[in-house]
Amino acid sequence: MKNIYTKLCLSAIGCLMMASCDFLDVVPQGTATVDDIYRTQYQAEGMVLSCYAN
Repeated sequence: MKNIYTKLCLSAIGCLMMASCDFLDVVPQGTATVDDIYRTQYQAEGMVLSCYAN
């Protein structure tokens, strides 16, 4: 009985892990891309300075 319960739990966890793979592939709207960052010199400097702000 314990062996059946273990196999059932493992298969349920496996199914849940496979179903959630596409959730992390979504890119939020309004996120700057590399092309947006280096469009002007001012934007590139702002990006570099924001990395070292802390």
